[in-house]
Amino acid sequence: MTESGRTPSAPDDFSIDLGGIRLPSSCHAVIDVLFDGRRIWSFAADEHPLDGQHRTVRWPTALRCRLQGSATVTLRRHDTTASLFEREVTFDDHDGRVRIVNGAGRELVIDKAGHEARALDVLDSDSRTSLVDGLARTLRVLNEDCGVPGFMAYGTLLGAVRDGHFIGHDTDMDVAYLSDHTKPVDAALESFRLERIFRRNGWHTVRDSAGLFKVFITESAGTVRHVDIFSSFFCDGLYHLVPFVSTAFSTTGLSRETLLPLGEVELEGRDLPAPADCATLLAATYGEDWKVPNPAFHYELPRSVKRRVAAGWYRNYLAHRRRWVSFYEDGGGDAVPEGPSAFARWTGCREGRDALIVDVGCGTGRDAMWFARHGHGSLGLDYAPPGFGPARATAEHEGLPVSFENFNLYNVRNVLAVGTRLAHDSRPRIVYGRFVVHALEAEARQNLWRLAQLTLRGGGRLYLEFRTPLDSSTEHAFGERYRNYVDPDLVVREIGQRGGRIEYRTEGRGMAPHGNEDPHVCRLVASWSA
Repeated sequence: MTESGRTPSAPDDFSIDLGGIRLPSSCHAVIDVLFDGRRIWSFAADEHPLDGQHRTVRWPTALRCRLQGSATVTLRRHDTTASLFEREVTFDDHDGRVRIVNGAGRELVIDKAGHEARALDVLDSDSRTSLVDGLARTLRVLNEDCGVPGFMAYGTLLGAVRDGHFIGHDTDMDVAYLSDHTKPVDAALESFRLERIFRRNGWHTVRDSAGLFKVFITESAGTVRHVDIFSSFFCDGLYHLVPFVSTAFSTTGLSRETLLPLGEVELEGRDLPAPADCATLLAATYGEDWKVPNPAFHYELPRSVKRRVAAGWYRNYLAHRRRWVSFYEDGGGDAVPEGPSAFARWTGCREGRDALIVDVGCGTGRDAMWFARHGHGSLGLDYAPPGFGPARATAEHEGLPVSFENFNLYNVRNVLAVGTRLAHDSRPRIVYGRFVVHALEAEARQNLWRLAQLTLRGGGRLYLEFRTPLDSSTEHAFGERYRNYVDPDLVVREIGQRGGRIEYRTEGRGMAPHGNEDPHVCRLVASWSA
């Protein structure tokens, strides 16, 4: 790594290399990191460890892997925009400039959670209008169709109250509603009821926890954004705004009158529903200094709140999903072959065309699409919608007999609902899972057997292909992504414990080659008695 082009604005006690950023210990500001003049990331200096007279700030993993080539790197205070450091930095021997973009070439930033995202500050006027229209529709469904008082919340409310605009470094939109229920289980059930209403109205939804789901809207430029819909309720003297706010009236003065009756606040030229007392809710959410912009802000939840709200009442369904969403949003799906896998062809030849083939963990949907094009009814299930999004659009355009759904094997409610629905389908049913078993932890693997057991009680088969432990030491085309190399004997035993019977089993290489990779895999076919 080399540095060149030093300027008077680049003091010697700052430095940048592939390992991270080195700051003087006297630096306590929130700092924006710019590459070639564009803000990419922000961090709070005080949150990083001291090493003598300096602080060391490591790059977020999502950013570190993109540092190829050179860039003019600027560090500036977020509050004053004063430049602290600026140099031309060469991170490695790649030619060209560092590019922080997705597979479609659209600019990305690193959000406060360390994930890649599309910030709202890149929006043109038409895109802002389309997003505000979508936000207004979301709030209208909550208030009119769902019958709950819905209002702007979190960062969306913060931007509206501060200056009437989206916060530039924000990446999504947030709304909440106040439930009349005072017991967590009833509030959770209500959230599921509201999600069903949105679905009946034609919205695409994804659930993040028992108290949070999101709906999707499309910018005028075609980019899909989401609106998070948070549950809130009063319980045992505390106000809970899932998942980050849990506060008592004695501490913040927040009561039912803080929220109702709803008022309105202007956002991007539109008056939208807001709490009666926005300042009190924002202080409870962000602290008394909520008026001061801080793109590095993150919530410090007491352990009791984490255990009670996140782990106990409202379990988080995001586990494991983010890495796959990032993989597809980053263009990883572009490297996946467009044609069917060898396993899909093998399965298709063994089953009649009257069968419904349920592709669990469908990824880009390439196998589900192939089944549909060859006469099978097909359903693709996956918890990373960016992966199957293009396939779904193509299927709708071509009128193919295939549909795609967001589906999470770590959410037992989702598993039971889908399995019960499929069990009542009149067609012969096939549950198909290629390269999904080794991508799961034990909990989700058990839910896969639950799904198969429910779906196949009336007949049909389970087809599986997965990597074995003999593949763990070989080089892989897609790098060392999470893989849990499962012993085929364990899979057979677990299926048997769920009442399944193995009809076919084989192991070896030569069945799933990809490029220079020839993994050691196991193929299984199982069935369940009626």
